[in-house]
Amino acid sequence: MSISNTFNFHSIKSRVTLFTLGIFVIGIWILYFLISQKLHDDMQKQLANQQSSIAAILATQVDEELRERLNVLEKITEKIAPIALIDNKLLQVTLEEQLVIQRLFNAGAFVVGADGVAVASIPSSIKRVGISYIERDYIVAALKDGKSTISRPVIGKVLGTPLFNVVVPVRDSQGSVVAALAGVTDLGKPNFLDKVFQNSYSKTGYFLLEDAKNRLIITGTDKRRIMQKLPAPGVNKLIDRHVNGFDDTDITVSPLGVKVLASAKRVHIADWFIVVALPVQEAFAPIDDMKKHIMLFATLMTIVAGGLIWWMLKRELVPMFTAVKQLAALSKAGGSHQPLPTGVNNEISELINGFNNLLDVLGKRSAQLHALLQSIPDLVWLKDTNGIYMSCNSAFERLYGAKEADIIGKTDYDFIDKQQADLFRENDRKAMIAHKAVSNEEWLTFAEGGYRGLFETIKVPVKNANGQIIGVLGISRDMSERKAAELKLRMLSTAIEQSPTSVAITNVEAKIEYINSAFTKEAGYTLDEVLGKNPRVLQSGMTDTKVYDDMWSKITNGESWQGEFVNKRKNGEIFYEEAYISPIKDDAGNASHYVAVKLDVTSRKEAERALRESNKKMDSLLQSLAEGAYGVDNEGNCTFVNNSFLRILGYETEDELVGKHIHELIHHSHADGTHYPASECRIYAAYRNNVEDHCADEVFWHKSGYAIQVEYWSQPIVVDGVVIGAIATFFDITERKKMEQQIRHLALHDVLTNLPNRRLLIERISQAQLSSKRSLQYCALMFMDLDNFKPLNDAHGHEAGDKLLIEVANRLLKSVREIDTVARIGGDEFVVMLTELDTDESLSRQQAEKVSEKIRSALAEPYFINVTNDGGVNTVVEHYCTASIGVVLFKGTAPSKEEVIKLADDGMYQAKNAGRNKVIFYEK
Repeated sequence: MSISNTFNFHSIKSRVTLFTLGIFVIGIWILYFLISQKLHDDMQKQLANQQSSIAAILATQVDEELRERLNVLEKITEKIAPIALIDNKLLQVTLEEQLVIQRLFNAGAFVVGADGVAVASIPSSIKRVGISYIERDYIVAALKDGKSTISRPVIGKVLGTPLFNVVVPVRDSQGSVVAALAGVTDLGKPNFLDKVFQNSYSKTGYFLLEDAKNRLIITGTDKRRIMQKLPAPGVNKLIDRHVNGFDDTDITVSPLGVKVLASAKRVHIADWFIVVALPVQEAFAPIDDMKKHIMLFATLMTIVAGGLIWWMLKRELVPMFTAVKQLAALSKAGGSHQPLPTGVNNEISELINGFNNLLDVLGKRSAQLHALLQSIPDLVWLKDTNGIYMSCNSAFERLYGAKEADIIGKTDYDFIDKQQADLFRENDRKAMIAHKAVSNEEWLTFAEGGYRGLFETIKVPVKNANGQIIGVLGISRDMSERKAAELKLRMLSTAIEQSPTSVAITNVEAKIEYINSAFTKEAGYTLDEVLGKNPRVLQSGMTDTKVYDDMWSKITNGESWQGEFVNKRKNGEIFYEEAYISPIKDDAGNASHYVAVKLDVTSRKEAERALRESNKKMDSLLQSLAEGAYGVDNEGNCTFVNNSFLRILGYETEDELVGKHIHELIHHSHADGTHYPASECRIYAAYRNNVEDHCADEVFWHKSGYAIQVEYWSQPIVVDGVVIGAIATFFDITERKKMEQQIRHLALHDVLTNLPNRRLLIERISQAQLSSKRSLQYCALMFMDLDNFKPLNDAHGHEAGDKLLIEVANRLLKSVREIDTVARIGGDEFVVMLTELDTDESLSRQQAEKVSEKIRSALAEPYFINVTNDGGVNTVVEHYCTASIGVVLFKGTAPSKEEVIKLADDGMYQAKNAGRNKVIFYEK
């Protein structure tokens, strides 16, 4: 048998097969492409958000690490500034004492002079002293411009490895730059950046830290890429945008030739940026596998569906084609009114028997026609071509208020006004001219009872055996209620058909009677395919039987039910539906149907699952952070905490915090114990005002009740443009604060006596001048030098001299008030400043004379110093040491603070020249 015989393109069977198969194939492949693209876009968006968050966290960590190192170096410069130009050996010793440098910089640090040559370096094993760094731009920036700088990666002159420097200028007391201090981080050895990038990102993903200005890779997951150059401008658009400061996430080709999904975040302090990248092959591997399976399944379903449709139509249509041939043969033989042969007993024989019975029934029913017309409620009448009534039924009699016998032989003009009669006559002519039925709507008013309603009138031309028109048959049906019902039904039907939710209606036997287009779109079944079937055709076997039991229990009791099904589409694909099923009750209150409104929530389920997985990863990252972190909702209640939060603030589990007002637990009071209202909380301002905030001068309260100094950052959590809360991260900076206080104390106090040094003395003189300018009270400055100090040093060593200086400091402190200042400004030179004396100069001079004499007498008392000789024997040495004291009175801001010290110093020299152990007031 040839292919043309088997598959005739002109046959209904072939065309139906091709048409049905075409629709199925187009639909399934369109669905394949839409699902593939949607899954790809959703995953890219989700991965982009996740990578951007990771990049932001890493950028914050790097920024804070760099800021800490820059701050520490700036504090150290304050200590080394006084000796930077005096004694390189002392500078080296001082630098070696700064243990914090070795903790923060794995390659130590060095100091360069104004000429750019290194004068001190730690550790001593790295021989930097004597090497010139003046050609380094970061050294020039510190020495010439006075700028603190984080350098680009370079090859170290001594180490010969990749490194970068944190450089700060060293200023003298006048603010001039005299040197520069550089902290060195060796990128080739373990360093603080390794801690930031120590966690792996997926299987093949990686992190990079890049220098935007110099287009260099600083470090990253792969250490081999340290100091690699980024592609030149114009080669890679995404890298160019990252370099130009845009925190984008997009797909690009990495410098290694790998297609990756890359995200970037700025490290503002150094003009660096973090890049988080994941190869596209790994990122979209699940989607690619799913697309392959869907394509294979779609191909298989296309082949199977084509074969089944062809086989079914061939089998089912053969009897009908045989009957058509028999009818055509009988028609040609002129036996169209003769009974057709029935043949075998099948569907076709039933059709032929029905046709034969129809002829018999037509004869019988002809006699019943008149009685039927009289009994029907519609208006029925018959007119001739001139509009004269030939017959009508009882319903029509009520229209004109007359019996049929009185109507026959008359026209419409005999019963109604001319305008209405002209309309009826015109509609009669339209039907006769058209030679077919003509339908129109008419408002009719009944003479009997006066009822007025909208009627649908159908007028059909009546022909004789020769085909000539002999009259018009009219039928009118009252459609007033139907129109109202149709309008209501049309609105309801339109709403259901256009509804995005799937709707199915079954009878009480659970057989489907109606589905809307959304049902067909979601499940893949047409109404013809499911009509009369049970909704279990959608069952996948994955829904718990208890769900069905609960559903039937409620709807059979007349209650509505809500729940979820795991169903299967016609193509076998599993999908999730959220269903609302209610009984439809008749007038008697009995359920006649059940209506199910269902919503495809597959995408939501997949998104929820993906979100859970993403949250799990993010939670793992959150819990691994060294800083504490927690979230709050828009009511200020805690939503989560990480492990570092629990550790820092002394809590054991998150259950102690989640759901509670976090401000009242950890942020309720200021450092001084005063109440801190939640309405003023800067962390809560993140979600109230949609702003980010950073604070380094507040405290959180430990579970045990004591305050912990913290530095924190808070930022709003925004979802779809709506602020839903805030997240806060914080560090315990207690030790850092102690170190800062210690550094500040060392910078402003004498190491031996713990008295204020020259710098702090000058600050206090400035404060005293401003205060006296307001109060008009005099102040006095005493400059004193010990007269017999050197012989003690020469005879018994510096240890004995240090003990004497400490005793001098103690005697001075005991001789003055707490509001006065005692300072050691070098060697055996001390300064005492008296404040808040009298407004009268002479009285103030008397007060200063009294105190200065008291000090002179106290210092002239003998000193008993414990010393140890070379043999290790402790002895007590009695020593006499007096002091020459110069005093100057001052008020207001003139003379200057430096001039005040100079005048008192001149007075001291006058006391020396006058024989020592004297007090001399400086006289102009």
